[in-house]
Amino acid sequence: MLLQANLNDSHNQMVVHWAGEKSNVIVALARDSIGATDPKTSSVYVSYDYGATFSHVSEKFELPGEQEAKKQVISQFYHSPADNKRYLFADTTNSYLWNTFDFCRTVQGFSTPFKPTDLLLHSKKPNLVLGYDSSHPNKQLWKSDDFGETWVLIQEHVKFYFWGIEPYDDPNTVFVQRHEPQGDSSILSSTDFFQSEQNRRVLMEKVDSFQLRDKYMFATSTRSLLGSHESQSVQLWVSYNRQPMRAAQFNTRHPITEYYIADASEDQVFVCVNHNNNVTHLYISDTQGLAFSLSLENVLFYSPDGSGSNTLIRYFANEPFADLHRLEGLRGVFVATLINGSVSEDNMRSVITFDKGGTWELLQPPAADSLGGTIDCQLNNGCSLHLAQRWSQLLNIQLRRIPILSKESAPGLIMATGSVGKNLANKPNVYVSSSAGVIWREALAGPHFYTWGDHGGILMAIAQGGSTRTLKFSTNEGETWKEFQFSEEEVYVYQLLTEPGEKSTIFTIFGSYADQKHSWLILQVNASDVLEGDYKRWSPSDERGNGCLLGRQIEYKRRSPHATCFNGEDFDRPVTLSNCSCTRQDYECDYGFKLSEDLSLEVCVPDPEFSGNLNAPPVPCPVGSTYRRSRGYRKVSGDSCSGGDVEARLDGELLPCPVR
Repeated sequence: MLLQANLNDSHNQMVVHWAGEKSNVIVALARDSIGATDPKTSSVYVSYDYGATFSHVSEKFELPGEQEAKKQVISQFYHSPADNKRYLFADTTNSYLWNTFDFCRTVQGFSTPFKPTDLLLHSKKPNLVLGYDSSHPNKQLWKSDDFGETWVLIQEHVKFYFWGIEPYDDPNTVFVQRHEPQGDSSILSSTDFFQSEQNRRVLMEKVDSFQLRDKYMFATSTRSLLGSHESQSVQLWVSYNRQPMRAAQFNTRHPITEYYIADASEDQVFVCVNHNNNVTHLYISDTQGLAFSLSLENVLFYSPDGSGSNTLIRYFANEPFADLHRLEGLRGVFVATLINGSVSEDNMRSVITFDKGGTWELLQPPAADSLGGTIDCQLNNGCSLHLAQRWSQLLNIQLRRIPILSKESAPGLIMATGSVGKNLANKPNVYVSSSAGVIWREALAGPHFYTWGDHGGILMAIAQGGSTRTLKFSTNEGETWKEFQFSEEEVYVYQLLTEPGEKSTIFTIFGSYADQKHSWLILQVNASDVLEGDYKRWSPSDERGNGCLLGRQIEYKRRSPHATCFNGEDFDRPVTLSNCSCTRQDYECDYGFKLSEDLSLEVCVPDPEFSGNLNAPPVPCPVGSTYRRSRGYRKVSGDSCSGGDVEARLDGELLPCPVR
C-alpha cells in the first residue's frame, strides 16, 4: 500500500519525530538552514495517521502583541521523554516558546526572558525543563517547572550542564561545569537548583571539560609534566557510581592533548587518546574506569580543535567523534576504522572485535558479489571488507555514505556501506551480515539509502545518486531483492526512514519530484502485505566460530530468512543464556601490557610505554592477605566465563602480601 503527501513546502531542511508508544503521530518541522539568508521562516506539520496525511499547523504558532507582525522562526522542537504527548517548540530569534500537551491539537505560547538556544527536558518529571542561552555573554542556565511557561535563572557562566541520572542521583539533581572569575572551571551539583548552599557540592575544580554517562562522570584537566620537553598534558578524571573523582591511569609516556569517551556501556569505558602528533589510540578500562590498557592503535578520530581539523570535515562537524560503532543488541562487538597516514579513504581500514577490544581482526570479505560473480579477495593477502562510518559519511559531500545500521530490534543483523580491497577507497556497495559481523555478503551494488522494519524481517533500500521511482525490498535478510514502484514520476530521494525501534512495517520516503522546484514530498510504504511463518534459533559467534561471546552463549529466537512471515510490533525474542569455559577471547591485556605487534599471535607483552613496576603488589596490601600478580591478562569487564585450563593459565598468580 502506498500513500503520499505533497507539502508544497520549499524549506531546505526537515526535522521529523515519531511520537512512539503506539501512537500514530509524526511531527515534522520544515526550516531554513543556518547559513540561509534572512528572512528565515519555518513550518510545522503533524500527521495523526502515521504519515498517510499531514496537517499544516503553523497558524497555531503565532507571536503575540507587538511581535504579531513578525514571522515565527522555529529553529528546533523537543519531545518530552516523560510524556510522549508533550512537545516544546523554540524560536530563538524572537525569544519565544510554544508548548503542547496533546500532540499539537492545542498550542500555547510564552515569551522567555532569554534566547532558548537549547532545552533539556527531564526524563522522568515532565514539567521540569532546563533552558540554556549560549548567545548571552554570561552563558545563562534557566529552569522551568511548568513546562516552559515561567523561568528562573539558576546559574551563569555555564559551559556544560546535565540532569542527574537515576538511580545514581536524586531526581532533581543538576550538574554544571561553570567558568570561575579567576579563569578556571569547576564542576558543581545541586539538588534544589542552586537555591541553598547545603544542597550544593563542588565536585572538582580547575577542569577543562565535563561529561556525565550513566554511572560514570568524566572530567579533564591540564597539568604540567615534570621532566618532559612538552610543557603540558591533559589528565582524565573518572568517578564510578558517584564516588570522588580519581585520576585515570594510561601507560604512555607521550603527552596527551585530548580524550574522547567513545563508549561507556557494559561497565567498561573505551577512550580515544590523542597525542600531540595527532595520533589517536583506543584504550579500554577496568570496571571503575581508572586503569586503561591499550586496545587498538591508530584509530580514526576527529576533533574540531585538533585531529582532522584541517580537513573538509570541519565544515560539517562541530563535535568530536571516533569511527567506532558498537553493534546494538549484542555485547562486546565493535567495528573501528584505522588510519595509516594522511586522512583519506586510501589509508582507512576496518577491523572488528567480538570480545570488547581484547582482540581485533580484519572483516571477512564476501566470496561473491550481488550478481553471483566471484570476488577475489583473501585475508592472507591483506584484502578484506571495509565499512563506511561517520568520517566517510561527512567526507563524501556529493554522495553521502549511509553509516552502519545495527539495532536491538534485530540482534546480529547489520547493514553497511563499504568496499572490498586493501582500503575503503574502492567502489562502495551495500553489505549485509546476519551473523553479527562474522560472515558478510554483498547485498546491493552501488550506494543506497537503507533501513529495516518488522524487527529486521523486511529490509528496504533505494539507490542513491540520482532520481528514481523504484525501491528494493528483501524478506530474507538481503539474500534476494524485489523491486517496487513507489511513484509514477521520478523522485529525488533525501532519506528513507522507519519509526525508531524498527518494529513497524511502514516505511517513509522523504524527497521531492525531480522535474520540479524543490518541494517536500513524503511517501508512505506499508510492506505488511508482503508478509506468515517459521522461526529459527540463532546464537552469535566470532570469526573462529566460537559461540561464546564475553563468556556466555546467548540464543535468540529469530525469523528464518526464507520465511515471509510478519513478526509484529509486540514480537519479543525469548533468549537462552548459558555460561562458557574461559578462552583467550575472554581476556584483554592488563594495565601495563599491550598486544604484540603481530595481532594474529594474540599475545599480551609488557608495554614499553609503561614506566611502573609490573610485579609490584597493590597498595594497600595488608599482611596476611593475598593478591594476584598479573601474567599480562585480565578478564574483560562483564565477562561471565568460568573454568577451563585457559583461566588457570591467564589469571594472575596468587601471592601473599609482603611484610613491609
